Amino acid sequence: MKLYYYDQRKVTPFVKPVLIWNAHGDVQYTLEREKTLKPGYRLILCDANGEQIAAIRQKLAALHTTFMVQIYGKELTVCLRRPMQGMPYCEISEFGWTAGGRFSVQREYEIRAGEQLIACVHEPPSSGSQPPDGLTFLANAMRPRNPQFIKDDCCEIEFSDALAADELVAAVMAIEAAGVAAC
Repeated sequence: MKLYYYDQRKVTPFVKPVLIWNAHGDVQYTLEREKTLKPGYRLILCDANGEQIAAIRQKLAALHTTFMVQIYGKELTVCLRRPMQGMPYCEISEFGWTAGGRFSVQREYEIRAGEQLIACVHEPPSSGSQPPDGLTFLANAMRPRNPQFIKDDCCEIEFSDALAADELVAAVMAIEAAGVAAC
């Protein structure tokens, strides 16, 4: 399965809702900033019907950039670690997942449970390359609804259909929020 969303670092982070589409151009999820005066990022992930499925909140005063994700009675901790040597990585508790790769300039990372690949998150290829079919379809589907839609500002989440999409999307959005907060 593939889902697509705007790269939040290329727009003002979380001021407008972040839409997450499927390859048919249908909105599957919406990520919005919680309307509160409390400090730190506080985000709400809703399904296609507008029902809240997860709350993503920044944990302030933590040693590393950390977000707490509450979804379906579970609490995940998503922690961005920046070692002195080597690449930064994220740990996603509860599932034992680790995300590694490039989180900043060009988005390209994998989420793994040990050696098992859970998902890939990446930006589309450069404009000189042929973009993925789903992303081209999405750009064509979205332009009539949103003339400012630029497929180069999107990211793709690719994962197995057997995986629980809600939990994966919540974890990816927390990783994205951690990346924004760390910048």
